Amino acid sequence: MFIPIRCPNTDCRAHRDPAPGFFVREGFYHPLCRSHAVPRFRCRVCRRGFSRQTFRADRRQKKPSINAFCLDLMVACVGMRQAARVLGVARRTVERRFAWLARHAADFQANRLAAACLTGPFQLDELESFEANRYQPVTVPVLIERRSLFIVATAVGPLRRKGRLSPQQRLRRAATGATRCSPSITRTPGCGTSWHACGGAPGASPRRGGACRRTCASRRCGRTSAGESRTGRERPRRRPWA
Repeated sequence: MFIPIRCPNTDCRAHRDPAPGFFVREGFYHPLCRSHAVPRFRCRVCRRGFSRQTFRADRRQKKPSINAFCLDLMVACVGMRQAARVLGVARRTVERRFAWLARHAADFQANRLAAACLTGPFQLDELESFEANRYQPVTVPVLIERRSLFIVATAVGPLRRKGRLSPQQRLRRAATGATRCSPSITRTPGCGTSWHACGGAPGASPRRGGACRRTCASRRCGRTSAGESRTGRERPRRRPWA
């Protein structure tokens, strides 16, 4: 038989320091999502009513029976639309259930991490993906303990898009509203060593200006990222047939 341990009302005295017999039973009700009756209670201090469902993690859910199946599908890397078709629910339901499972997983991980004694060794892995479209890449690093496979920490951060953009790709990126600078690494004309763009225009070519004016990282070719020599004079380009 279920016995409430405290009043769910945070402003009630029985919530902070519950005394024995702080509640009185008030019958049952039959929810649509369950086949058995749920008992009701009333607090004698604040006179507010509550039930056994108030203390459950799946309260206010119309279909709590899909939680375990939804978790299995998410772990198996099934898409949300496909999961909605398998479960026979709307895609929005799967999205809300996925967010609910993520919150509980984060709380469980924080609870276990507070009392964990981790001595290592640790391993770090990184996943690169994108959000909404490929013009908004993100990185997802994960730190685990190698012996127990316990997840110590996770994070999500933005990335600069790698590679050069064609004019059509720049138009598509502008239409999607992506503002992250791309590319993150560009090559100096005439040099095989990469240099990092620092504050240049998104996707700007070093020849056309607007990109980084630092000298090449190799410092062997004598060129800057804008195609100039170290002395500021333009070096004559060697013709391929010469």
